[in-house]
Amino acid sequence: MTQEQFVMRTNDGSFPDVFLRDLFQRIAEEEIRTKDDKFTHAAKRGYLFMEKRIGIRNRKKHVQYWWVLDPESNSLYAFKEKDEQKLVEQFDLDQLSMKKKQIPTADKSRRYPLQLLNKKQKPPELRLLARSQRLWVDWLTIFTEVLNPV
Repeated sequence: MTQEQFVMRTNDGSFPDVFLRDLFQRIAEEEIRTKDDKFTHAAKRGYLFMEKRIGIRNRKKHVQYWWVLDPESNSLYAFKEKDEQKLVEQFDLDQLSMKKKQIPTADKSRRYPLQLLNKKQKPPELRLLARSQRLWVDWLTIFTEVLNPV
């Protein structure tokens, strides 16, 4: 079902179209999960792009992974797909910190960068990219809460 079909079928005048479009986008981006998964206490999960350097010329490439931020296991996981079967990357949350200045500006590919610093990695910057500014804000908020507890 497309976003427009969802709005047409569910709009009985009770909610504005903008609210219904946002609801559709949230459901599409953040799948509702049941309790039978591995990460029952995950703070956040969803698709993000990871910026990697590839080849001799060290070119930037954006690779999409399914990310799970799990404070209980103190890790950030990157999986190939949403089924959370094939682990690609795992980062210890104790080794990650937020870069001080985060700018909500899209790059050329219309993706919003989240910049983390990894103490054990060379180069130390871990660059994740969100598909929308709303997703960027969601991930930034969760990362800030988990990595910088008050």
